[in-house]
This record gives sequence, C-alpha cells and structure tokens, in this order.
Amino acid sequence: MHRNAALITGASAGIGRAYAIEAVRRGWQTMLLTARRVERLEELAALLRAQGAGAVHCLPADLSNPAERRQLLAAVERLGIVPDLIVNNAGFGSLGPFSEADPSWELKMVAVNVEAPVEITRH
Repeated sequence: MHRNAALITGASAGIGRAYAIEAVRRGWQTMLLTARRVERLEELAALLRAQGAGAVHCLPADLSNPAERRQLLAAVERLGIVPDLIVNNAGFGSLGPFSEADPSWELKMVAVNVEAPVEITRH
C-alpha cells in the first residue's frame, strides 16, 4: 500500500514541476509523474529522489491521445497505486479568433483540457 501518492499531469515543466517539488517538500512519498517529455520527467524524478521522495514513477503520455491515456491508467493500475492526490495540470490554450482556429488543434485542446482530467479522475 502506497501512502501519500500523488499523480501529477504536465509534470515536466512549469506549474506541474513546481507542484511535484512542493508535494515532496510537504511529505508526499510516492510520485506518479506524467508528461510528454521523458527526459524532463527523468530529470525531475532524480531531483525529487534527492529531496527525499520514496518512489517516483515516470509515466510518459500524450494526453491528447486516448490510447496513451488508457496506457497511463493501466500503468498506474499495474503499479498497484491509488493516488491520494491528483493534480490535473496538463493543458494548453490557443490565441486568436475561434473562427480562425484550426479545428484539429481545438479538438486536441479539448482532449487534453477536458477529456483527460475527467478520465483520469474517474478511473
């Protein structure tokens, strides 16, 4: 049984990275980190371990891809970890008039900003 397990999406940089660092500082022991950039996740994992995290798992995934979201959730399940904390941090926006936006880009944004948090939280 893992206690104080946190799953953080968009963990490789910015706010997600800061959440992970702060969680470990506050005593969270098991970190499940996901983002697209594996090398950045691994760098963060090394930092968190050096700061006292018990177990850090890097789970790369593109949350705009439904198959990768399913793989992420399956990986968490295989680890036997039920997160006590989920930080749905992954997300992005677009600039400019909606009427000029690329529809495929807008759908990708909905997948990351809406579908992924719902799917991850409900799992």
